[in-house]
Amino acid sequence: MRLHESHGNVLRSIHQIGFTGRSRVFDDEATFIGNPVTSRTTNQGSIFRRRLFETGVQGTIWLGLVDDYGEASAAFRAAPAHDDAVVFVADFLAPLNDSLAMHGETNLTTPADTGTVDAFLGLVWYPFGNAKTSQRAQFAPLLPVAAPTSFSVDLVR
Repeated sequence: MRLHESHGNVLRSIHQIGFTGRSRVFDDEATFIGNPVTSRTTNQGSIFRRRLFETGVQGTIWLGLVDDYGEASAAFRAAPAHDDAVVFVADFLAPLNDSLAMHGETNLTTPADTGTVDAFLGLVWYPFGNAKTSQRAQFAPLLPVAAPTSFSVDLVR
């Protein structure tokens, strides 16, 4: 839901509020230090708020719940799963000029001692020089590409 629109070529502040859901489809099995492990995406629901600023900078925060999140560790021990764990996700995109932008994203899943912490910071190159307006295009993606920083991955032993 957009709370304020941009008009013509004038960049204005836009606020977006929404809900996202992620559902597990497949598991992946592997061996870690001789032990069989299974990694799987988590079932997750979140609400988000995004703000696009006049300068082309955008920031998004998600707050949600992860269902049946385990506390197993590949290096240490198996532990029982939690019914619900809290997840906090944030991202930003900050154009540095017409062709280059700084991008960062993080995913934090509780509990703090055995939860998930994924984060990255990098540069994005826009070969056609639209770093300030690409996120406002009519068919721009609403959500980021699926990655560990946009959804949690659970380990089952």
